[in-house]
Amino acid sequence: MYKSDFKANTHYKEIHYLKMEDNPFKSIVSADEDQFMNLPQSYGIGFACRLSDAISFDLDVYKTHWQNYYITLSNGFKVNPFTGGKQSESNTRPTCQVRMGGEYLYISDAGYSIPVRCGLFYDPEPTSDQPDDFLGISLGSGYNYDSIVFDLAYQYRWGNQVRQFKLLNQNISQNIKQHSIYMSVIYHFK
Repeated sequence: MYKSDFKANTHYKEIHYLKMEDNPFKSIVSADEDQFMNLPQSYGIGFACRLSDAISFDLDVYKTHWQNYYITLSNGFKVNPFTGGKQSESNTRPTCQVRMGGEYLYISDAGYSIPVRCGLFYDPEPTSDQPDDFLGISLGSGYNYDSIVFDLAYQYRWGNQVRQFKLLNQNISQNIKQHSIYMSVIYHFK
């Protein structure tokens, strides 16, 4: 898969609401301008291996060139969204995601099937410098019968000492633990 870089027209408006004695909802517009967001190119490749009707495995790698992600203000100034500074002085690096997984498909004589899936992944996040490392696991299952497909998946994603910033000359980082549940229902019309 390949996604080319492209520019998106955006409009930025910043409004501040001030509490005043005579008017508690007074607003001040401090910015109102058209901007351009340059989204970077990305590409990936994947492989799948079906060992039988019931067992399959896959692996994919995906790279995004975040060093080419910037916003052009109405005055022509290019800003790096990760640093808030000049794009020409940014040190943002690309990210490379790696995912692998497998599926076992229980196929019944009654006409329904139940998939059991699991996977591992490396999913770095772009920053102002080196990408933050995130790892994850996923588990899922579902139920397929006739025209109905139901899927349910759980994902656990974590990163240690990520999203770093300086505050009062101290380096601050976070340990992130994310739990996500995904569900889908598909009906195929005949």
